[in-house]
Amino acid sequence: IYWAALGKTGSVLKGKTQLGTLAGRRMDAVGMADKIMLAWIAPDWVAVNYNFLTVSGSGTTSINLTPGTTQNLYLKNSNLVEYLSLLSDQDNNGILTWRNMDRSQMYYALVNSNGDLRTPALMFFEDPGSSLKLSRTGQGSTIYVGTYKLSAPLVFNYFTPK
Repeated sequence: IYWAALGKTGSVLKGKTQLGTLAGRRMDAVGMADKIMLAWIAPDWVAVNYNFLTVSGSGTTSINLTPGTTQNLYLKNSNLVEYLSLLSDQDNNGILTWRNMDRSQMYYALVNSNGDLRTPALMFFEDPGSSLKLSRTGQGSTIYVGTYKLSAPLVFNYFTPK
C-alpha cells in the first residue's frame, strides 16, 4: 500500500511512499480526529483489514504516516469479501461496510478511534436472489443520527373488582 501527501491546491507535498509492509486490495481511508483509518481487503479475499495511521511532521518532505497494529475481520462460513466502504461518524468511530463475493450479503462493523472493535462483523442484509451494488470509491454508506421517541400508552381499568 502506497500513500502521497497533497496540499490544498492539489500540489504534491510528499510523493508516492510505501506504507510499511501493508498489502491488500480495494482500499478506502477516512480522516478521524488526529489519525487516518485505512481499511482494505486481504490479498486472499478472506478478511477486511484495518489500521490506524498516525500523522507526524509538516512541510514538504517531513510528513510521515506511522501504521499501528493491523486488525482482521473475518466473515462466517469462509465467505469471501468483495467491495468495501469506510466512513466515520461524529464520535470518530470508523464504520466499515462490505459485500460478500456472491453479492447476496452485506456486513457491518464499528471500530472506535483507538482501534477497538465496538461491533464485530455483523451480517445485516441477506438475499440470495439479489445482486447488491456497493460503491468502489467508498461512497456506498451514509450516517443517519436520529432520536427515538418512547411513549407508554395509557390504559384505564374500566372494571372494578367485586
